[in-house]
Amino acid sequence: MTVILCVDNRFGMLFNKRRLSRDRAVTGDIIKNLSGGRLYCGEISKSLFEENENVIVCENFLEQAGDADTCFVEDRDIAPFADKIQKIILYHWNRDYPADVWFDPAVLRKFPRKTTVEFAGCSHEKITKEGYEK
Repeated sequence: MTVILCVDNRFGMLFNKRRLSRDRAVTGDIIKNLSGGRLYCGEISKSLFEENENVIVCENFLEQAGDADTCFVEDRDIAPFADKIQKIILYHWNRDYPADVWFDPAVLRKFPRKTTVEFAGCSHEKITKEGYEK
């Protein structure tokens, strides 16, 4: 399974049940790079992917996703699923935002960084995409 997260400089993901940012370029990149599997997400992320028929929205998506599937995570800890995860993709907003839900970067210790790409987003001048794989 691949897990995708969007984080700020301090690994914040949400503030007051709202995503820190939404960027059409990131959403497009996620959809473009799905490797034949399905994209799972929670209800909070549904509006980002409404136009895509390969998106499955459910509360326990990290449990349901298979090996070839991708999970977009905005509101929960992925550490309990580390053994199931083969790849993590982080989109860094390269800014500091207030946050009350955080990604724990300690999870990345099991995943060497394989790729780093910077690109211009629609709402951010620079977005850094990092790929980590077992």
